[in-house]
Amino acid sequence: EILHDTFADRSASSESCIEAINTIIGSDSFISLEQMVALLALLSDPTDAVRLSSLSAARVAFVTRCYHKVLDTDNKVEILNKTNSEERSAVEKALGSASFDFTPNNPTGFYKLDLGEPSQREIVLRLIEIKNEMGDREYQLEEFYGNEKRAGGRREDSTDCADLERVWRNSKLTGSRFTYKDGWKVPYSGILEVDFVQISKPLDADVKSYYAKCESRVFDDFLKFVEKCKGDENKLISYLRTESNTCFFTCEQLASFLDYFSDPAHRVEVLVIGFARTIDWYGYKNVFGKLMVKEQLDLRNRIGFINLFNDIMAVDFYELDLEKPCERYVMQELLHLASVEPGDNMRDGLFQGIDYTVPAGWLKEVPRSGVISFCYCREQRVIEKIFETGSWDDSGSPFHTREDGTVFSSSVWSYYQPKWIREFCEPNPQSGPVPSIQPFGGDWVRPRKIRHIKLKMMAKYTNPRKMFDAMDRDGGGSLD
Repeated sequence: EILHDTFADRSASSESCIEAINTIIGSDSFISLEQMVALLALLSDPTDAVRLSSLSAARVAFVTRCYHKVLDTDNKVEILNKTNSEERSAVEKALGSASFDFTPNNPTGFYKLDLGEPSQREIVLRLIEIKNEMGDREYQLEEFYGNEKRAGGRREDSTDCADLERVWRNSKLTGSRFTYKDGWKVPYSGILEVDFVQISKPLDADVKSYYAKCESRVFDDFLKFVEKCKGDENKLISYLRTESNTCFFTCEQLASFLDYFSDPAHRVEVLVIGFARTIDWYGYKNVFGKLMVKEQLDLRNRIGFINLFNDIMAVDFYELDLEKPCERYVMQELLHLASVEPGDNMRDGLFQGIDYTVPAGWLKEVPRSGVISFCYCREQRVIEKIFETGSWDDSGSPFHTREDGTVFSSSVWSYYQPKWIREFCEPNPQSGPVPSIQPFGGDWVRPRKIRHIKLKMMAKYTNPRKMFDAMDRDGGGSLD
């Protein structure tokens, strides 16, 4: 009402309107698009040219202030379109590029924000609000995996190590390590850096919306933009980021996007963008497998290994450094799964490069040093039971049941799979793949290990000639 009365007062100056804007629209204020349009109209009376011109600065200040406050529109261009070209340029300059890179429906990404700039500080406040909105999901994950009855020993959390933070990761404040705590009062100066991760999953309504509005056009539109921007990878990343604010993707689409990027940083960014916006997210780990070793490590660091690990999709090859909290955490979880699931689960184990069978003592406490590798295997009947109930022992899983107690729909299942693994997912060629797109039994172990060795060699050597020379140390023309 105060803003309405001030804007409606035909004697009010631009300065008094700006003062009212800064006073009324505080850090915890929000506004609807309809309210914003109505108030802006009071500052934009076309019948009074003198007043229209004199209030230009007030209109710029109002739109700039409201940009991050309007919550009922996914299309921020709607807000900018309420100004003329000159005012829009002023708004864009005041907001800065960070504001246009920010996608509130898909906040997962890296941020470097100047807290002394009001528009950038506003993004930090919005990130905090989003983190708080995910509080129930974060609590569900911590309570479930922190249960002292789970084998492998006590699970550490973010209070023990910042690397175990799920949402607010790798954070620095003016160059110094910064750990986010509830109730943090955002300062008005300093540079904040953070990898923010959205840990909530798409809702069923989002899935229906995707199949109704996005499925048929997402990749076609992407291809059109590839042609338009002539393959400029920076523009393609910006395009995907913008699209992700209003649309979702499938694993098949994410994997296809990767084929249009050669820069490792951009390839990682594609999967960062897709992490919380993938409909069939059970298959995300199979898309992850398309990355090179260095790219996989970069994604693990940004998203967090504990966020990438899904106990329902646990079948895989693992190489874990137990000195690293995230990797030790995953080892603990795999040990727990092996303790309750039937069959020969941990195969071809190596510890510090030596053949190794995990001893029973690890069920009580996993060592804090050493590198262990193995393949985690499941029988087909185990995979199918876990898809039905979330776990073999009926204890469930946060990747089977949402924080509100409802079960994730089958839309989260994925039929995306690398070609090499398909034959190990099919009971027979006629029946097709099991729903999990996880290989069952142990026939997949050897080809998976060979692929791992190949990827590591590709990461170390730039071409096959150098790779061969490294293995032919005596120069005799054959492998040593």
